[in-house]
Amino acid sequence: MGRIGRGYGATNFEIGTFSLAQFRKENAFMGEPFRLKYGINFDAVLFVIWAAAFFGTYVGITMHNSTWAQRHNRTMSNFSNLMFRGYTMVSFDLDEFASEAVWFAKQLGHEKSFAIEEVRKAVEFISLSEEAQKTIGLWSGGKPSVFDKRKKFILEKVDQARSLADRIAKEPKGTNSDVSWAKSIEWRVLSPFVEFAWLIDEPLYDEAGMPRVLQVQELLDHLTDGRVPTEGLVPLIKELRGVEFQGNWY
Repeated sequence: MGRIGRGYGATNFEIGTFSLAQFRKENAFMGEPFRLKYGINFDAVLFVIWAAAFFGTYVGITMHNSTWAQRHNRTMSNFSNLMFRGYTMVSFDLDEFASEAVWFAKQLGHEKSFAIEEVRKAVEFISLSEEAQKTIGLWSGGKPSVFDKRKKFILEKVDQARSLADRIAKEPKGTNSDVSWAKSIEWRVLSPFVEFAWLIDEPLYDEAGMPRVLQVQELLDHLTDGRVPTEGLVPLIKELRGVEFQGNWY
């Protein structure tokens, strides 16, 4: 039996990967609206997310080790720490975080550089301050008002998409289009985000167990490669249909 104190045994967290470059590519169209609404450079926020991930693993005495093998071992130790604790302790505040991030980016040869002030604003934007916690469902207490607004918004879009599909089914021939050849119409709502589904039936899932609301890459994969989003969950979704959930289980 492994000893947790020595770094063995089951961990509490898993470490995943996420392409910021791909995310930026798919959401670049929101850059200017984002800046106008929040007064913050969208790219600067993505840079800060990279910096947080960097400092989460490549920290402490890692950079002071003289050999690659020593730095590698230390980094693996940091990864292990994250998988057990879910956080990393650093010795600088948010102001120093911004300046350290800019310095390391220059040393690592990043293509784009940011002013420290710009990065500091982005750091503040993603920081989980007490004020920010009030706007996030998990910390807001009670029924999440932010989530309720998102649910309403998504349902409105789903209803619009369904209405459009019904209209096309009834009137397949238009002024500039003709889809009378189609045997069926498969409709979806496209979102730049991976949305949370609070229902496992219509209107959020079709009869086959496929989600109605898809993220950009999910839809592209489905159209080009035939991949089914959340394919592994389809049997479970079908099994749970008809089961009544009590309370705010989300």
